[in-house]
Amino acid sequence: MNKLPVADADKVVTLPIDSTLLDGTQSYDPDATIATHQWKYLGNSSFYCVVDSTTVQTPVTDLYEGIYTFELTVTDNGGLTDKDTLQLTVKPQVRITLGAQVIPKGSFSEARSEMAIAKAGTKIIFEGGLKAFVCNPYYSIPTDRVDIYDTVSHI
Repeated sequence: MNKLPVADADKVVTLPIDSTLLDGTQSYDPDATIATHQWKYLGNSSFYCVVDSTTVQTPVTDLYEGIYTFELTVTDNGGLTDKDTLQLTVKPQVRITLGAQVIPKGSFSEARSEMAIAKAGTKIIFEGGLKAFVCNPYYSIPTDRVDIYDTVSHI
């Protein structure tokens, strides 16, 4: 007699990281093998991108502040299925405000536009801006990313 497989996909992530790995590797079948994995988003936000919804592990990118609920469905080689729900909470990043002279150059840790650029001593600070989605570059979201460049050490 075929027994149910067990889906297991729990995960926790916090900003400023805007991507993570949906991981169903803890799923198993006690008497056979898991034949398929299927990830499904259960919410209504458009702020996410699942790279490949049919693999046991898949990156999810372009996350923004909020709560995301994903469902993992596993099917064993006998056709039985089990589901597990993953809730991912993305918390806002702490924002730092600096009063300084704007300088029109810099180096960035992620591609973004329309950011604030300021100078404080030998440091150039690149703050905020708009980040384009990986899956749909026609959409953009605000980012709280801050990059600091030292004009003396060039780091």
